[in-house]
Amino acid sequence: MKDNGVAKRKFYILSGIAAACIIFIVIIAAKGWKCSNTETTDKEKTEIKESKGAGNNDETDETVKGKELNHPGILHSQESIDYIKYAVDNKISPNYQGWQKLMASPLSDASWIPRAVETAVRGGEGDNISRLYIDVARAYQCALIWTVSGSESHGQAACRILNSWSKTLKTVTGNADRYLASGLFGYQLANISELMKTHPSFDKEQMEDMLLNVFYYPLNERFLYGNNYGKDHNDAYISNYWANWDLCNMASAMAIGIFCGRQDIYDMAVEYFKSGCGNGMIYNAIPYVYEDGTAQWQESGRDQGHTTLGLGLLACICEMGWNQGDDLYGWSDNRLLKAAEYVAKYNNGEDVKFSRYEWGSGTGGEVKSHYSISSTGRGDARPIWNMIYNHYVNRLGMSAPNIEKRIELMGGEYGAVSGGHASTYDQPGWGTLTYVGNPGKTGSSELSGGIEDGIYRIVSAHTDKALAVSDNDNLCQRQEEDSRSQQWKITYIGGGEYKIENCETGKAVTVENCSYENGGILTTELYEGKINQRFAFLKADNGNYRIIASHSAKAVDIKDKSMDDNGIICQWRYIMEDNQKWYLQKIQK
Repeated sequence: MKDNGVAKRKFYILSGIAAACIIFIVIIAAKGWKCSNTETTDKEKTEIKESKGAGNNDETDETVKGKELNHPGILHSQESIDYIKYAVDNKISPNYQGWQKLMASPLSDASWIPRAVETAVRGGEGDNISRLYIDVARAYQCALIWTVSGSESHGQAACRILNSWSKTLKTVTGNADRYLASGLFGYQLANISELMKTHPSFDKEQMEDMLLNVFYYPLNERFLYGNNYGKDHNDAYISNYWANWDLCNMASAMAIGIFCGRQDIYDMAVEYFKSGCGNGMIYNAIPYVYEDGTAQWQESGRDQGHTTLGLGLLACICEMGWNQGDDLYGWSDNRLLKAAEYVAKYNNGEDVKFSRYEWGSGTGGEVKSHYSISSTGRGDARPIWNMIYNHYVNRLGMSAPNIEKRIELMGGEYGAVSGGHASTYDQPGWGTLTYVGNPGKTGSSELSGGIEDGIYRIVSAHTDKALAVSDNDNLCQRQEEDSRSQQWKITYIGGGEYKIENCETGKAVTVENCSYENGGILTTELYEGKINQRFAFLKADNGNYRIIASHSAKAVDIKDKSMDDNGIICQWRYIMEDNQKWYLQKIQK
């Protein structure tokens, strides 16, 4: 017969544990704590995006401050500032000519009175965003002059503008364009503030508060990842917004993270660069890589103005990473350089290859396509090229002939034109002064691709069947078995990418005929280092990966969601379906 007293004691103990668990769960819910990089398991909630961010403004700054970031370390390192001073002092051409133009610019007026407002509006009724972007341009020019020459009147002017806005501005709003404002002017404000943070008249804490609570949390983070302000991408489908929307908010998040000493925010932006699902992620921003060393930009079929805007923003992100010791420039075998060469070549008047580009739009992902490159805005000047050229040619000694020709045709990169449209102020400008011949910080570390070299079984999250080689060397899925045809040697080849070789045949996974189309067949061939033999493993959900073909940015996919043995493996635009997700079983190193 059971001891009733023991049973009661067990009941009370278990009841107490259960009650404690319930209280703990309630506390978590009340605080709004979240896990990063999670996805709902409810199949009906497919609208909720993957790779959610970890940040949320309920977490106090004290929990993350104190981590070391490089300062100054946004668009200017101390090394690059020292070179600018050297070039100006020694009247080195063309930097010195850039300096003379900066000093003569009307926007360098040190007597300027800022025009800060409590509510900045971009798009729709009451649009007043010009007050902000013109003051931002003025503050940057004054900050540059103070940084290079020590002119106290310009230092005071920069501080006056920054302090006025950080004290006054409470909201950035308008129609969807408010997310453009938050990104474009958020990263520039942080960059200027980074230059001015040692000036005794600059209110650093006030600016930190404004950047975090007016720009970052309600707009940058909400747009990219979603948070308590709302779902990501303004409630739209993940690929609805063009690359430049993601990129400006990524740039703002990264710059704000650096200025505020928030390693967590900086890391979030870097992770989005590598594996986010929106169009700002590097593989989505630059979907197609060609054998001639160029790469198609996501907005090339839209117009050249937005193409060069996005390219310049991605360059800023890479420059920030470089100044923090992270080589984003080199990611995916210098993918940014290939895209820049492509865009420069077309805008120089030459022909480039174009592959059909497809994306999902609206709130439900309606499929749309571009079939040819757009000539709209072809040849228009935008001050983005010297930063890119400086890195690849001056720092690394690489070749960039199309960019070089583009710079020659433009005749120099200077500042914004007073009274112009907001797009005139999307980039800080003055690259002739700040980047020509300027090595700046000369070394950074390559980031990890995330997967350890070794022998793996690659298993579908859709069917729990393993990736295998069929009799005709094509890839298929099969019920798991102890077969070397289901074992894959994964080897890191740099830039976040891998070769994947079958252990039975020794042949490498290859996209047949270097296809750029949905449905392109995955086969195996002897590894020759071709662009269609490079793959990236990007985080998806619940420990799964999406495996991306580097040349096409398309995901390894089970055709037609087949559940059958020998189901065909192809590539397809990533739409976050389970038949595009894979998990790895480590067999041996």
